[in-house]
Amino acid sequence: MEFNVKGISFRKDELSTITMQEIEINTISRSHFFFIPASGKTAILLLKAGDFVEQEFVDKYVERGMESIYQLEIAHPNDSQIFTKYLNALENANNERDRRLAKDQILKVFADFYWKDSQKSFLSFAIATFDQYYALPSEVVDKYQASSLVLYSRALLSSAISVATSLISGMVDPMFLKDIYNASYLMDYGLLESSDFNYVLSLACEEERNKPGEGIDILEAHHRSKEDINIFNDHPHLGADYAQLHKEIFFYPEIAEVIRFHHEKVDGSGFPEGLCYSALADTETTLIFSDYMVPYNEHIFKLGDGKIVIKEAFEKLKNGPNIFLLPLNKHFANWQRVMSWAIEKENIVIKSENQTGEAA
Repeated sequence: MEFNVKGISFRKDELSTITMQEIEINTISRSHFFFIPASGKTAILLLKAGDFVEQEFVDKYVERGMESIYQLEIAHPNDSQIFTKYLNALENANNERDRRLAKDQILKVFADFYWKDSQKSFLSFAIATFDQYYALPSEVVDKYQASSLVLYSRALLSSAISVATSLISGMVDPMFLKDIYNASYLMDYGLLESSDFNYVLSLACEEERNKPGEGIDILEAHHRSKEDINIFNDHPHLGADYAQLHKEIFFYPEIAEVIRFHHEKVDGSGFPEGLCYSALADTETTLIFSDYMVPYNEHIFKLGDGKIVIKEAFEKLKNGPNIFLLPLNKHFANWQRVMSWAIEKENIVIKSENQTGEAA
């Protein structure tokens, strides 16, 4: 029997049963969870793959007498464990050479999963990076999920992409990767200052992503409130101000400041500071790249979405109509070069004092 629930299509024979006690908490769900009534004719979505799972979720259904539920697995545990293995190798390396070797292995697997023809979900990398690097208060995840699933999806995707972009750029300092992950996670946080992250505000953000410099025109054409316009213009500062309240989680506190500059453009016509390309560091352009890679819609994770999230999004961004306004040429060149190298490389073997990695 086939079901289609909130954009998720599946057959009942694709589902497996999991007890409530087996559900992992305080992490990102690797499965969609469903309840199917005794009639078997409908399915009720309880939690989506990609959602953050808290103890309250399990407790709620246990209190209702539910001992098990159905799951549609999207990210196989082995896939995220591969990334976790090499992220740990990078973190535990004794020297620069071993960190670079671990970086190469991560990018090899990343390219195999998300650049080649593949049925892998990007959720595997999103889970691995979240578990490895997320250090913000739980209120950030909670507020994103409660206020806007669109912005929650973007935070989860863009922060993971920021790690990949940093590795592609040769950054192998684990503390830097942690900082850039959390800075990226807060890029849109200022937009939640809106009393309602409404459709028009989302439309303006997507217009800005596709045609840099034109997002404000959408708000003005729809006669949006001064509050919405101010939040649109000021959200880089609002996100950075929040990061400063928690600067103790940043090993390099200055990285929290780069949130302020993720809407700048090469000619100084961006916002909120009007900086030119020559005034932007690679760290700041890393956030710009990660921001513009991810659309303003709620991402429903599924098998094979990794290539959509990465390769197809990369090609679309690179060929965008106003892309010349963004300081991203170096990132385009680096991504193309590294992905081509990884695809051509048959395997990589890491051997160090701490860990032996097997060929991908």
